[in-house]
Amino acid sequence: EAALEGASRESAARADRIAADALALTGLVREARLSVLPAVAEAQAELARAGFATRWIPDERASLSARAATLAARAAREDASAAIRGLGSDLADFRTRAARILELSARLPEVRLGIRAGETRVREVREEMGSALGRPPASLLREVDRDPSEKLAGADWQANAAGTALDFGDVDAAEAALEQAGQLTAEAADLLDRAGGSRFGSARTLVL
Repeated sequence: EAALEGASRESAARADRIAADALALTGLVREARLSVLPAVAEAQAELARAGFATRWIPDERASLSARAATLAARAAREDASAAIRGLGSDLADFRTRAARILELSARLPEVRLGIRAGETRVREVREEMGSALGRPPASLLREVDRDPSEKLAGADWQANAAGTALDFGDVDAAEAALEQAGQLTAEAADLLDRAGGSRFGSARTLVL
């Protein structure tokens, strides 16, 4: 009789666990369908309109969906509560990632505009300095580690790297590249100021 009671308790506990996991997973799927996936789809549409690749979004969605299906089957055999919580965390991260990529994608054109403005300003300062000093403009501001054009070329490379990272949904790489592009553009402005470029107009137009 004691053995039967023990087996009955184990069976009841197992049934409770299965029910709890099923409820948690059902709620998670509902939240994904009503909130997470629509938000991600909206971000995907905006990214596509801006010309960015978005293949990483359906790939990630398919991966999360497959995990949910696997967990539904697993929950009937064993405790899947921790894995379900992990899936919920990853779904939230998916939404955050899409939103962050969208934010960073809006910064990229501004960064590139700053680089183009910087290149224009460097050219103008060289021409004006060359006229004032009687020297070929292309020969000015060319010292090693003090050439603003080199800084801006580096900034342009970083901007392109940011674009590639955005295409792959890599938040950290995109953010780092954008920050570096802005820093290099600002360094180009500082080089102009230290070279006396401010006498020919404000070099601070280079700063993002």
